[in-house]
Amino acid sequence: MVVGNTATGWAAAFGEEIDIETHAAVTYVAGLDIVKFGTAGDPAGTALDTAIEIGAQPAITTNKWQYGINFGNVNGQFGLASTGSVMHTIAGTVAHGIDLSNLTCNADCFKSNGFSVGSTGDVFAPSLNASANLNLMAANQINFSAQGGSPSNNSESLIIYGGSSVVNSAWIKGGTTGNSVVYGANGTDTNVSILLQPQGTGVIKATNSLQFVTTYTVATLPTCNAGAKATLAVVTDASAPTYNATVAGSGAVTIPVFCNGTNWTAH
Repeated sequence: MVVGNTATGWAAAFGEEIDIETHAAVTYVAGLDIVKFGTAGDPAGTALDTAIEIGAQPAITTNKWQYGINFGNVNGQFGLASTGSVMHTIAGTVAHGIDLSNLTCNADCFKSNGFSVGSTGDVFAPSLNASANLNLMAANQINFSAQGGSPSNNSESLIIYGGSSVVNSAWIKGGTTGNSVVYGANGTDTNVSILLQPQGTGVIKATNSLQFVTTYTVATLPTCNAGAKATLAVVTDASAPTYNATVAGSGAVTIPVFCNGTNWTAH
């Protein structure tokens, strides 16, 4: 079909239209069925072997096809059933489901409402939910950032839950220039502890850094009881402290203190 440059009044131009109408039960219905004939030893195309090829003449440099395949309503209404699929297969084996490795995507290589895959493989989604395990693997590193941007002091870049029955969670918050990266806890419990638990005889190390301990006055120290036993803190107002003796406040000495399960003692 050719529509000349002086033609007027054209609403549509179709190279071919295939109409299907059934008034009785039919086992298979297909608008277009492409079947490869021959024998098992016949060779495939050496440069291209495809059931459908969509191209353009060399002179067509700008007015190319906008869509390779369109599922629309030009001839009445959307043609796919609400219970159907845009693409469907039966049993078979292939190397790649959809191969876009030779394609340059200016924006997204895959896009749907709320989910897209960028031209370099970046996945953008408001959430990722898995019915079983979700494994993230990378050759070098896995980067998390809030809203696809740089780490912020006001938002958690990564929030970790442990399952549907878990009420407390851990989060990691990025830091801008001059601010720390924060690892914290949240949840429905009033007090949520953070436990770093190595395996076996493994240890927890903080290398190439100073370690800061929260400072208190003696009066503001948390209660020392069995639940706090073996915890450490620092007080800034110890009075005449004696090693391993119960610490007293209202002084001017900064010193580490240790909870023995009953009292905070000077160390």
